[in-house]
Amino acid sequence: AFRKAHPILHPEEELRILDTLSCGYPDLSYHGQNAWRPQTESYNRHVGMMYCGKYATIDGKEDEADLFIAYNMFWEMIKFGIPSARNKRQWKVVFATDSGFKEPSDGIERMLQVPPRSIVVLMAK
Repeated sequence: AFRKAHPILHPEEELRILDTLSCGYPDLSYHGQNAWRPQTESYNRHVGMMYCGKYATIDGKEDEADLFIAYNMFWEMIKFGIPSARNKRQWKVVFATDSGFKEPSDGIERMLQVPPRSIVVLMAK
């Protein structure tokens, strides 16, 4: 239901990993322990993916929600670098697969600790 509610997760056209709208953000970007710097070595077991909602449309209108999905497939906690949200928005946790995960009390600005073998989904709307 979550995927269907957010067209950026099922676009009509393939995402290009480029800023084709000149909005300052690509349609899809990859992140690691530092924002905008994915760690693609074969031994890494984590990846963060940001989907820019400006590239999705619902009945001709833009879906303005940006999503950041942090995947930690490692057996230890991983810190992810979180990119700034568009238009000075704030990232909020939508859900996490680890039942013990709690959103940081000081909000999510630059770093997010993701528990072992879990996924955390953030939204900026």
